[in-house]
Amino acid sequence: MNTYIQKDIEGFYYETEEEIDGCGFSYQDFSDGKYIHLSEDQVHYHADFPESDIETVMNVASYKDGEIIYYCEDAPVTLESVKQKKLE
Repeated sequence: MNTYIQKDIEGFYYETEEEIDGCGFSYQDFSDGKYIHLSEDQVHYHADFPESDIETVMNVASYKDGEIIYYCEDAPVTLESVKQKKLE
């Protein structure tokens, strides 16, 4: 099953067995009305957190056991994040 989002669809989410050609990748593409194909991690994240907005769901790159492992967007580098990374 393929899951897509598209701004003109009620509820935004669309599931189909077919693959849709010419999909976009960014939030701007979504805003422009293109279909965006969601990964399994994005679909699972949305299922666990249905109140999440589209932009957050799109930014999930990896999701496991209730935790977001990685965002597509770069996180700001802070002293705390450097300390945490060093500890890991």
